[in-house]
Amino acid sequence: MKIGIIIYSFSRHTLFVATAKPHMHAARIIDHFGLGDLIHNVYGSELDGTRATKTELLRFAIDKNPGDVERVMIGDRRHDLLGAVANDMLPVGVAWGYGSVDELTNAGAYSIALAPNELPGILTIASGLPGTLMKPATAESALKVQSALGAGFEVLEFETSTRTAADAAAAIGCTVAQIAKSLLFMAAESKRPVLVIASGSKRVDEAKVFTLLGEKIERADADFVREQTGFAIGGVPPLAHRVQPVVFIDDTLLEFETIWAAAGTPNAVFQLTPDDLIRLSGGAVADVAA
Repeated sequence: MKIGIIIYSFSRHTLFVATAKPHMHAARIIDHFGLGDLIHNVYGSELDGTRATKTELLRFAIDKNPGDVERVMIGDRRHDLLGAVANDMLPVGVAWGYGSVDELTNAGAYSIALAPNELPGILTIASGLPGTLMKPATAESALKVQSALGAGFEVLEFETSTRTAADAAAAIGCTVAQIAKSLLFMAAESKRPVLVIASGSKRVDEAKVFTLLGEKIERADADFVREQTGFAIGGVPPLAHRVQPVVFIDDTLLEFETIWAAAGTPNAVFQLTPDDLIRLSGGAVADVAA
C-alpha cells in the first residue's frame, strides 16, 4: 500500500512520512515493510477526522519539527503539492504514482521525477548540496574533449561511473532528463555515422530518425563507435569525433537552462546550454524521442 508523501529535511537528512491515512494504520505499514529505521516519524490523520487534509498534516508535522531548515515534500497528486506550497515547502512530484505529469506540473511542481533513480539528483539540487566528488579531467580522452571545447568549458571527472544517464545524474546532482546522451547509429545503406543526442529520460524513435535522414538506421556496435568517434561507448561526447556524423538533437533538451554531456570517458562530463550543444555539435534540433 502506498504511503502518501515524504518530507525531507536537508540539514538533518531526516525522513518523515505524512499521510491522510490514520496514523495507527500508516505506522503499521511502515513497520511491516521494515522501513522504521529509515523514517524519523510518521504523521497521519486521527480516526475522528482530525488533520484530514494534506495542508493540515504538513503544518502539524512542521510544528512538531521546528527549525530553520529547507523542507521538500515528495508527492504524486495535486493536493500533495498544493499542501506543500501552502506550507512554504518545495514541492517535488513523482510520476509513478496516481497523478499524471500534467497534474503535477499544473500544481506547481518544482521538479518531477519520472523514475525513482531521478530523485537523488533532484534532492541534491534542491538542497544546494554538492554531488559526488569531482575534479578537473586528467584522462587523455577527456583532455581531448577539453581541448576541442576550449577555455569556456570545464571537463570534470568523477570518482564513480557516469556511463549511463542515471549514473551521470546521480553523480552530478541533476535530473536524468538533463543528461544529453550521445547515441551513435549507422545508416543502413550509406553506412555513415548518425549521432542522436537525446535527453537521458527519453528513448530514440528510430522511425522518426528514418523520416529525417531518408534511410533506416541501425544501432552501432562497439567497434564502429570507436572507429567513427575515437571514443568508447559510455564516454562518447557530442563533438570532436574522428568522422563527422549526421547529428540530430532531441528537442526536449531545449527545455532546460543547462544540461550535461559525456566528455570522452565513462566518468567524465561537462556542463553546457542547449544553444552550446547546437553550436558545438552542428546538429539539427528535431522530434526524435519515442
